[in-house]
Amino acid sequence: MRNPYLPAAWLMASTVTLWSCTFDDASRFNNQFIVDGKSYALASAVTTAQQDPPAEGNPVQVWSVTLDSPGKARKIHSVSFDLYTDGAEVLPEGTYTFDPEHVQTAQTFHQADATVNYDRERQEGGQVYKELEGGTVTIRLLDEARRDYAISFDLALNQRRVKGYYRGQVEVAH
Repeated sequence: MRNPYLPAAWLMASTVTLWSCTFDDASRFNNQFIVDGKSYALASAVTTAQQDPPAEGNPVQVWSVTLDSPGKARKIHSVSFDLYTDGAEVLPEGTYTFDPEHVQTAQTFHQADATVNYDRERQEGGQVYKELEGGTVTIRLLDEARRDYAISFDLALNQRRVKGYYRGQVEVAH
């Protein structure tokens, strides 16, 4: 005898599996960024709010964010960007878009770079990508008390795609 609940159970299981694969697309990066098909680990994040507005009479605030490789690793890999925001005590949530005209309005950025394989001991080598051509950065605050964030980015640097994800604590440097 055929179980009448089997088709319904199969449908529910496949729906849950499909939903879990597409729910949080950025989480598949697991605290890393990818350049030219190679992945580089990200283990920490630091941000600094610059106190002075970037231009006279411009009320936006600049938050400099750096995502970095494991602390004691010999080879350093990092991604950094300066985000223009409305003034805030914490790194503000939102999707920031590249501002090619450098107008310095909230929810934009004009500077970003990525560094791979920099030798910490010799303080030389590696590859630095600085020519920003476009992209987005998305900031989500997960826990304000712990300063936990999810940061995803998709950048065009030096005619290369630099895409990544970081989820964890973001240290605020003063």
